[in-house]
Amino acid sequence: MATDTYISEVRILDAADRNDGSGFCRACFADARGIEPDARNLKCKLCGEQEVFGTDEMLQFTRREHGVDLLVGIRIALKEIQSQVSSINDYSDEAHPLMQSEALKNIYHLIKRIDHDLKR
Repeated sequence: MATDTYISEVRILDAADRNDGSGFCRACFADARGIEPDARNLKCKLCGEQEVFGTDEMLQFTRREHGVDLLVGIRIALKEIQSQVSSINDYSDEAHPLMQSEALKNIYHLIKRIDHDLKR
């Protein structure tokens, strides 16, 4: 069970993509298993607090907490995609396939974020 000091949106999106029943404790930042995406206020097996949330609830909470509305969030994500595409062009020679791979992974997560935002 991984613990951290912060639950990033990318970490939540990774869990949502896996669709394996992942959730997170907002009290101790631990990963939780067997959690429905829309679950909220479940008891954490690690710290005992009623702060375990599913991935959908965590994404909504994270965005509300940071004050990101739908259009602003999409505009930010599109600018980030533009930046990642530029970085792929910068690393177009064969010497940097790992940089290209990382940029493509970032683009994928940004597109998933836009898709998720449009569905809510």
